[in-house]
Amino acid sequence: MKPEMLAAAHWAYVESVLQLHGEDQGVIEKREHYKAAFVPGFKHRISL
Repeated sequence: MKPEMLAAAHWAYVESVLQLHGEDQGVIEKREHYKAAFVPGFKHRISL
């Protein structure tokens, strides 16, 4: 699985948890920041 696809799938889970707990929509709208940070972090981890 490509890191970008993994980031999108993980965000879908995180977003559902945030919505379930009534998190502010402004936080949820930061999805692109989350996914953009997830990909390099994931690549770094698998390279160790």
